[in-house]
Amino acid sequence: MMLVDFVVEETERTLLIEVKDLGKLRSNIISNNLVPKCRDSYCYLHLMREDRKKFLYVVLILYKPESPLLMNFADRLRSRLRKETDKPWKREYVSDCVALTSIEKWNTYFPEYQATAIT
Repeated sequence: MMLVDFVVEETERTLLIEVKDLGKLRSNIISNNLVPKCRDSYCYLHLMREDRKKFLYVVLILYKPESPLLMNFADRLRSRLRKETDKPWKREYVSDCVALTSIEKWNTYFPEYQATAIT
């Protein structure tokens, strides 16, 4: 079972958070890594009856310089989360996903969860 790095339970939603520090961005990261981690984490939380709130999948990708592979990343991830095989899932287990490409963007999007780089 592949699980996300962090799960944050808020009042109205649950955040599934994956952090990737990529030296070399791989083109298959969505289907081979990010989608299985999100799905497996959801399955675990579902089986533990912890799936009563909406789920937001947040991917923080630390990669310089920004690669063309990051263009429309959230859209491609969202599409793959909803349809991993030839048929789409009958249940959308993630309400939405967000792909952030820097700590600065993270801190703007989530001011209540400030992040800093540790070197």
